[in-house]
Amino acid sequence: MARFNKGQGSRKNHANQNKAENGKQYGMRKSQLFGPWGIGAILPCPDGSSVMIAGLDRFPQGELDAIDDPRLAYHIGVSSLFSPPVKGQGAVPAVRFPLWMYCPSCGQMRRVKPTSTTMPHCENPECKSTRKPALVPERFIVVCPERHIDDVPLLEWVHKGPVDDPEKHVLTRWTRGGSATLGDIEYKCSCGMHRSLLGITKPGALEEVGYHCHGNRPWLGPDAKEQCQAPAGELRVVQRGGTNVWYADVVSSIRIPDSLDDKLIALVSGNIDRLQNFEKAGEEVLAMSAELLGSQNGMNYSADQVIAAYRKLTAPQNDAPTSENSYREEEFEALCHPDRVHANADVFEGTRRSINEYSSPIMASVVEAVTLVTTLKETRALVGFTRLYPDHNDGLSFRRRRRVLSNDNLSWTIATQMTGEGIFIKLNQSAIEEWKSRPSAAGRIAQMQHQLDQWNGQRAKGSEEQRHDVINPAYVLIHTLAHILMLSITKECGYPTASVRERIYCDRTIVDDDRHEGMLGLLIYTASEDSAGSLGGLVRAGAPGRFEMIFERAVIDAQWCSSDPVCIESPGQGPGSCNLAACYSCALVPETSCELGNRMLDRGVLVGTLSDKSIGIFATVLSEAADSEVKEAPTIHYDLHRKGNADLSDTSFADACRSALHYAKPEERDFIEKLIKFSEDFDVETPRTDCVLSVSDAEAMPSLIWEKAHIALLLHDDVEEFREVFGEHFGVSSNWTIMLAGVGSRPDQLIAMLREGSNG
Repeated sequence: MARFNKGQGSRKNHANQNKAENGKQYGMRKSQLFGPWGIGAILPCPDGSSVMIAGLDRFPQGELDAIDDPRLAYHIGVSSLFSPPVKGQGAVPAVRFPLWMYCPSCGQMRRVKPTSTTMPHCENPECKSTRKPALVPERFIVVCPERHIDDVPLLEWVHKGPVDDPEKHVLTRWTRGGSATLGDIEYKCSCGMHRSLLGITKPGALEEVGYHCHGNRPWLGPDAKEQCQAPAGELRVVQRGGTNVWYADVVSSIRIPDSLDDKLIALVSGNIDRLQNFEKAGEEVLAMSAELLGSQNGMNYSADQVIAAYRKLTAPQNDAPTSENSYREEEFEALCHPDRVHANADVFEGTRRSINEYSSPIMASVVEAVTLVTTLKETRALVGFTRLYPDHNDGLSFRRRRRVLSNDNLSWTIATQMTGEGIFIKLNQSAIEEWKSRPSAAGRIAQMQHQLDQWNGQRAKGSEEQRHDVINPAYVLIHTLAHILMLSITKECGYPTASVRERIYCDRTIVDDDRHEGMLGLLIYTASEDSAGSLGGLVRAGAPGRFEMIFERAVIDAQWCSSDPVCIESPGQGPGSCNLAACYSCALVPETSCELGNRMLDRGVLVGTLSDKSIGIFATVLSEAADSEVKEAPTIHYDLHRKGNADLSDTSFADACRSALHYAKPEERDFIEKLIKFSEDFDVETPRTDCVLSVSDAEAMPSLIWEKAHIALLLHDDVEEFREVFGEHFGVSSNWTIMLAGVGSRPDQLIAMLREGSNG
């Protein structure tokens, strides 16, 4: 547990003090410094005030614990990583922000000092409160994409321009009416001018009153202003508690122990010249010589191990940090071949499982292998932050990104290290290449590319540069697959969705000089500072015999969303409209679980759309599995029996359907509610709830049954009963249509069948 200090901070402060000489101290989790309350972020305090976490140069570096991850440190361009301060190591420094505060009783406003360590109270002698109330921070602030932040220019806004002597103007704030909308928040000046906040959030509103970004960086001190390069129209008035005020720029790393032991290094180093000559003769010759070299003098190194050592020892040395994709490639190789990595129970352990061990044609169609990672250690380092746009730092060097964390160019940053477990899935490159070659899939990605280009164009208005990112179709595919698997795993294992994360091993965009076409995989993992991330539940879920069900259920469920057909037919939704068929009902996860802020997702690339199934990589195998099941299963002829003789003449379609909601799961509830909505425009048969289907003496009761149309709708409890009574293929019937609510069935499809039945 870290503690932050309200004030400028001092290395002499100790976290076990209840109150330091230069300010109050409060507790916070170390992980919160990496989101949502890191350096430059606004943190709400328990006493009602708010502060901003100060820069790294005010942290008590000399008292912090070092974190061991030289690979990550080199990657981001620092010499050291340190854990945030805990008890006995000083406090996380902070400054007061925003500076505009008001009395909740009389409404009089006052600008306080950023270094004020005592709670400001109302000083208005005309305040009617018997006790001078503590001042409340102003609700709105100004931010720009260049990470600058400032108080709302209230004097300029009220007077519709700059004022000559601000000290002579006293503002009073009050809220009219019963709401807190911008039009109801009004400010009155002692000179008689008054104005509400209506219109202050529109682009260019602040420019109209003569306000331009001052380059204010209060987390680095009052003198840390810089010239702002952002267009004037990019200034935004936002709520100080809004998520777009601060986005963490965190770089994560999976620690990989060095795969080269001393004997292997000595062996390869002594034969570098020979191996280079063999390499000139071709890869096959190199592989044969490596195999012979690894077995000489009683050694037992495989050809792959010798070649990996040779590649590493002969790699060109470059002082420039590697790209993110190249950095992940080393992790990808270790996850694909955990046997080549020295087992270290404290850092990394994993077992590769062949796809042949999993009895699932759906998995086999795209998966090449699975690695069950029983131990992994994740390091997360803070390298900067953004405002308004979470991807604003993409493409910038780490040196430039880290510039916002301190006044000086420090050679260190804060990081946190956590232990956990995970499931790594290596995907079949041939299957993905075949899918990418389909015109329908290319057209689907082109639709997403159009949305991304529009988003980048809107953000570049008034700026000379516009980003031209070319989406890698494989990334969209793997990213969406990771999301539906995370949702399926959390349902099966009971993990909170926010505790499971993804790590995608694939080029996000296509860059000609930085391509890693063979890197196609995903890691789903959980890691925490306590034991919750290392209990083994995730690895057990990935074992053969269990993971097949999770994987197949994820893909099958992706065929239907409770927001369909709106979701599956969406031209663009989510941040920047860069998602197609992906919403919180089907594919989105908590933002802390997604490495891209829930962007570039589409169920269509997995299972196809309503109009074109060929878009989905799983469409063919899903269709074949369904056809095979129908062909192989014995056809069941059901008889209908009523358990009652209820009069449904006064029962509406909606009321009858809602009677089944009591035992419905959320996705089944959504299915039935959607079914009711679709039925409003048509005259269709009212379902019964008092009938059973039987074969000989065996019988089971569906939740809803349409007697004339011969359609039965099953909920999850019904499915178990039908499977137990009639066998695994209870849905294959010669005279009845058996539908499962929310699983491979659509409400509009059911309504169409009912209409057809009533017309027949």
